[in-house]
Amino acid sequence: MRESEDFRKSAGFLRDNEQYLQNIPMKDHYARVTAPAGFDGQATRRDYYFKTRNAARQFRLRIKHLRAHVGNLELLPAIVTHWERTAKPITRPLKVEVLCKAFVLYREGKGLDKATLSEDRYISRL
Repeated sequence: MRESEDFRKSAGFLRDNEQYLQNIPMKDHYARVTAPAGFDGQATRRDYYFKTRNAARQFRLRIKHLRAHVGNLELLPAIVTHWERTAKPITRPLKVEVLCKAFVLYREGKGLDKATLSEDRYISRL
């Protein structure tokens, strides 16, 4: 008898609050990607959740690309730190022509012989 009373009460609750329950999403669907150990500086694997499968697919492709180019993903935090120290502060990229001229001027200031400087000028023109 007790179970049937509980059932009626719950059924009445559902009937009375039907509009309220229709507005609540039943379950959020997220796409999960498990990143390998060392990817984000963590010693263990870690799950990342994305709202769309497309975002999860792009994340997987980035991990695959990094693994192909870096190999050991545990090196990734050190690589990013090195990049932040060296390449990130470069705010004005230079053209190759300007860099070649600077190289020739640098070599001329070192007091090298005439043949070496001539070769440097020839190579920097290519």
